[in-house]
Amino acid sequence: EQYRKVLKNKVKVVVGTRSAIFMPFSNLGLIILDEEHDLSYKQENTPIYHCRDIAIKRAKNFNCKVLLGSATPSLDSYARALRNVYELVELPFRINESLPTIEIVNISKSMRKKNSYMISDVLKEKIQDRLNKKQQIILLLNRRGFNTSLRCYNCNHVIMCPHCDIAMSYHHDIKMMKCHMCNAIKPVYVICPDCGLKNTFYGYGYGTQRLEKEVQTMFPNARILRMDSDTTRRKNSHEYIFNEFSKHNADILLGTQMISKGLDFPNVTLVGILNGDAGLSRLDYRSQELTFDLLVQASGRSGRSHLDGEVVIQVFDEDNHVIKSVLKQDYKGFFMSEMKYRKAGGYPPYNYLIALIFYGRKNDVVSEDAYNFISKLKGNFSILGPSDLLKLSDQYRYRIILKGKNLEEMKQAIRNVKDNIDIKSNLRIDVNPMILD
Repeated sequence: EQYRKVLKNKVKVVVGTRSAIFMPFSNLGLIILDEEHDLSYKQENTPIYHCRDIAIKRAKNFNCKVLLGSATPSLDSYARALRNVYELVELPFRINESLPTIEIVNISKSMRKKNSYMISDVLKEKIQDRLNKKQQIILLLNRRGFNTSLRCYNCNHVIMCPHCDIAMSYHHDIKMMKCHMCNAIKPVYVICPDCGLKNTFYGYGYGTQRLEKEVQTMFPNARILRMDSDTTRRKNSHEYIFNEFSKHNADILLGTQMISKGLDFPNVTLVGILNGDAGLSRLDYRSQELTFDLLVQASGRSGRSHLDGEVVIQVFDEDNHVIKSVLKQDYKGFFMSEMKYRKAGGYPPYNYLIALIFYGRKNDVVSEDAYNFISKLKGNFSILGPSDLLKLSDQYRYRIILKGKNLEEMKQAIRNVKDNIDIKSNLRIDVNPMILD
């Protein structure tokens, strides 16, 4: 229905997710990508595309402007702006209001005192203060579930997904183990399959379900809403949670990264971020950028009215330069530091990347295809791999990465090999991949 309205030129403004860029516009005058840094603008499944690239292409066809808006622009976009590929327009101050104050708390010190390893004393006191003042709180933990894994205390056996090479997470609401990659579900072992002992499994790590229980125990009179992919599966569930919190039918909203994205709740004066530096352990060249974006964006949910806002970020490594940049709310300083790292490693925006993912149900076939392909690749570019990736949904995966300055040369080299060999497994080609871990 919406498609037909646009086709018949019955609407002037279209608001939507990344697929809205394909609407049949006849007289397009402006394209706005809000929060342009967000990874959700990249479609990872076939057909693989980045909404920003499509927007720029369509804008050229219609001779109109594209506005890429963000408080934390992607490093690629900001670098292009500094090179005058894009026009840079800056808003150096928050409209009408000051930025929230940020406090970094070393959670390892709290753990040594044998206090709660989820909620530090500092954050606990500030939550109680806001509850007393009838103000609202947002708590961010970018990990869902109750426990991140269950482990046998006798032999250290971890309950793994039968279809993926990752540990299953315990979900308290269904009393089952769940894989966050393929959504497989299995019961908790009563008897350990390795050592044979009974009732030996204990929870390791914590997610939003465990946090919800902990917060409810600490503040029994607080009204709590949880927002993650487990509570938002039903239609209109996002809107329901937002409306309930907006109407102050809840005191605390806790959840994963989805609560950090562009929400405007005037009565929120405290944001608590748990495990704020967890993302830095990812083996991905964008891990520091993604962590900086998440922390700054989440911090921006506090103090969005006349009320002063505070942010408490709990971390294990308070001396990390990313955490220090967040504390100072220094995007430009972080940008300069990160660009030095990117340049030294030859990562975007200094080079282009192409990822070739071979996948299939037979490990030997997938492996043979990947090694055969890489043996025939020729060109003036670097070749990394093949890397044996984690199995997902019963699919074995191997990855080859091409890194170079001439994107067309790399594409042609891939075509030359692909057209002249027999590939028995599946092959996915991702130009300028957003994530490599």
